[in-house]
Amino acid sequence: MKIFKLVSVLLLVIATSSFKPADYVDRLWALRGTPYSELTCSDYIDRAKQTDTDPTVGRCGAFGIWAGTCSHQRRIAEFDSLQSVDKSILLPGDILAFHGDHVAVYAGEGTFLDSDWSHTNKGVDVMRPNGGNAAWFVGPVRIVRWE
Repeated sequence: MKIFKLVSVLLLVIATSSFKPADYVDRLWALRGTPYSELTCSDYIDRAKQTDTDPTVGRCGAFGIWAGTCSHQRRIAEFDSLQSVDKSILLPGDILAFHGDHVAVYAGEGTFLDSDWSHTNKGVDVMRPNGGNAAWFVGPVRIVRWE
């Protein structure tokens, strides 16, 4: 009986523990194919994060992420362009904020995910910086990490 209680307590601790990047990235992938009309770029990032136990996280918007006004996030670097981003510093779950207009997430293994209306009705998909909204990816990029 004591072992059962111990296991129950451990499961509760695990279920209510703080942010786990792998879980977040799994939720990002699970939303792939959701239409842009349902999840804009920042809504996508927020929706994946809001399944965690802290209700104060998320709902910040692309400009808030860019400006650094979102709770539970901190800027770790800024680069002149997407091409100049030092990918060696990126961790899965890191957010790329593009001049306050667009955001994407690093999913690991060189892959970035975003929600973009030019993804041929998919919305959420692998980021294509040379696609229909190429202007979103021009200019400075800030790397933002969840805390």
